[in-house]
Amino acid sequence: MYQIMAQVKIKKESGWTQVREVPVFFLDENILGITNEDHAARIAKSILSTGLTEPGITVTASAVKMEG
Repeated sequence: MYQIMAQVKIKKESGWTQVREVPVFFLDENILGITNEDHAARIAKSILSTGLTEPGITVTASAVKMEG
């Protein structure tokens, strides 16, 4: 199981940047075939970026493998 932390940054035309924290969520490596933390972060970023077509929107994500 991988814990995902992410945020969405929106750069406004005025020059301001708005940052939204995404609630922590989990991805199961057995279901998604995740091989490491980088792979989990890339999958999370792909999921969160779906449908975001406006310019100036950036999604960042990081993952931590949960032991146990």
